Amino acid sequence: MAFKYPAFLAETDWLADHLNDSDLRVLDCTAFNRPDGSGGIQAESGRESWVMEHIPSSGHADLVDDLSDNDAHFRYMLPQVPQLAQAFSSYGVGAGTRVVLYDSTTGS
Repeated sequence: MAFKYPAFLAETDWLADHLNDSDLRVLDCTAFNRPDGSGGIQAESGRESWVMEHIPSSGHADLVDDLSDNDAHFRYMLPQVPQLAQAFSSYGVGAGTRVVLYDSTTGS
């Protein structure tokens, strides 16, 4: 698969070499879509899976509640800038911070 902006992707070797950089924040954004028992799907934060296993020195970013517009018709839509800024600030991201976001699922 070709990426339009490959410069914005972090290779695993690069990440391993930069994990201790003071200006780098690594955030696990894993979320799960689970059956809700009534034929629908319930979005669930991946925080518990992050607690059990994660990239060293990473934090967890709550894609379901903090990084999504929960009033949008579709799941995982980008929230308004103030909500997004507040969420990233609470995760230790500010001016001059480089951020790597990752998802620990396989996509299947």
